[in-house]
Amino acid sequence: MSNLNHNIFKYLCTIGTAILMSSAAYAQKISSDELLKQALLETNEKQNYEAAIKLAKQGLEVSPNYLDIEILLGRLYLLTGKYEEAVVTLKRVLAKHPNQTDALQYMINANYQNKGLAQAAAYCSQFLNYYPNDKKIWIKRIAILSEMQSFNAANNDMKLALKRFPKDADLAYLHKDLLFAQASRALIEKDTLSALKTYSELLSAYQTDTIARNQVINLQTQRKNYTAALKHIDTALNNDQDKETLLLKKIEVTQLMGNAHEAYQISKTAAASIPESKKIKLINDDLFLLSRQNQIGINYAFTAISPSSQQRWNVYGLSYIRSEEFGTLVGRVNYADRNNVTGYQFEIEAYPTHHKSYSYINMAYANAIVFPKFRFSYSYFLPFKTWETEVGLRYLNNVEDNFLGFTAALGKYFGPYWLNLKTFVTPNDKKLANSYVLSGRYYLNGSSDDYFTVIAGYGFSPDDRGRNFEIDNRLNMEAIRFTIGYQRTLWRTNVLGIFGTYNNQKYEQNIKRNEYEAAIAFRHKF
Repeated sequence: MSNLNHNIFKYLCTIGTAILMSSAAYAQKISSDELLKQALLETNEKQNYEAAIKLAKQGLEVSPNYLDIEILLGRLYLLTGKYEEAVVTLKRVLAKHPNQTDALQYMINANYQNKGLAQAAAYCSQFLNYYPNDKKIWIKRIAILSEMQSFNAANNDMKLALKRFPKDADLAYLHKDLLFAQASRALIEKDTLSALKTYSELLSAYQTDTIARNQVINLQTQRKNYTAALKHIDTALNNDQDKETLLLKKIEVTQLMGNAHEAYQISKTAAASIPESKKIKLINDDLFLLSRQNQIGINYAFTAISPSSQQRWNVYGLSYIRSEEFGTLVGRVNYADRNNVTGYQFEIEAYPTHHKSYSYINMAYANAIVFPKFRFSYSYFLPFKTWETEVGLRYLNNVEDNFLGFTAALGKYFGPYWLNLKTFVTPNDKKLANSYVLSGRYYLNGSSDDYFTVIAGYGFSPDDRGRNFEIDNRLNMEAIRFTIGYQRTLWRTNVLGIFGTYNNQKYEQNIKRNEYEAAIAFRHKF
């Protein structure tokens, strides 16, 4: 073959090889596109994700760097719940194209579904670095941070988002959810101060949110910031929000402040403005009685003695009672006609409260021997659940003799029943005079003013007003007594009590007498 022919042959071979290589590359490109097209068909129309995954993998074998196929494969792994495979695939894409929007969004979702909340939040940040005006990703990142309970970071992002999208309804809704989640977490951790701060922030931003308002009121009340609670209640009332609930809360808070009379006035006005509210009416009825801070009372008792030629004894009493936040004060004047001797007794009595406990204090002076000349009584009461303990002392002066005794008692409530066992110990002429009193009550209608009572006593009791004047004759002598009584509220503001007592008293070794006492007492509350 001549040189010319040989050169022509080589030239044709070179051209042929180039054409074949170009044709092969073109065939590969067409094949990858076709595989992508088929994978998309299986994904979007047939929803046969496993078949689509096989097609996508084949396409990557043909064209390993085919971006659209890599992104589709990552999406298919996400759709089939293969989150780890999705993360691996999408990482490869983002390593080469860190701002690829679809890959970033799929990566966020894949990490979130795979419980990688921190990684999902980080990819949200990466997305926002490139596309800061994408509101949906802002919302997604804030929601993820809230779920992670990274409330400081979530709040910081929320501030940035609200600056970028002011008055956006979706962000406002998420903002409320974020603050509620933060406050709820604080309550679970018993951090009421942080919860109150968060609810207050929420209420400041969304003034008509009733849940936040109620929580602020409840937490302020719990922390005994009653003035602040009332301020929030009044603000909401001025905005015409849920008046019944707010008025009920205002009544409750006012009561907790110790202002029963003011609470009654509020309930009275509320009952007039919302006559259909049964709750307000019931509370108004209860407060009507609780707000009666003043009481006046009269009582009369007579004692018949057998066998004896003595005239019966008569005792009259007039009292005034005032209830205040710190306790109760009583002033009382008694007049007695006993053994042909008459006289007056003047008493001051108080029941101061000390948080969960209270005291009883009584001081009295009399101008005749029909009463102890001086009397001082003190007891300290400590209630605990259904129990109540008492310790105290009693001082009596009877002309020339002084008597100092001590008392202790234990009481117990059994539903509407109350039992109390009390003892008195009084030293006298190197002896100890002991007495015991067992009292029982059955309360009616859940009211402390309505009850039946039975009392049994042995020995001399300094608290027995009908028999604590003949101290010398009674202190070391036997005595057995029984009392029955009934007290009932009449016409809401009046209390009537009727009592009868039998006392078998020994005066000397072989001398006894029977004393029969009947008493009636009436009080009016105003």
